[in-house]
Amino acid sequence: MNAEMYEELNAEMFEELNAEIYEELNAEMFEELNAEMFEELNAEIYKEFNAEKYKQLNASTKRSLKK
Repeated sequence: MNAEMYEELNAEMFEELNAEIYEELNAEMFEELNAEMFEELNAEIYKEFNAEKYKQLNASTKRSLKK
């Protein structure tokens, strides 16, 4: 095997390995980011929902106390 063939083979193997590592890393980072964003969004929605329910309950309680 001459040096040129060795370099081509080496470059090809490196590209394949690099692409594989990049895909795995990218997928992992995407999963983590997605989970983090989902948690934040979920927490925000839950806070808004809770605040609305609290307002409704508070208004209902005030009406009951006025009677």
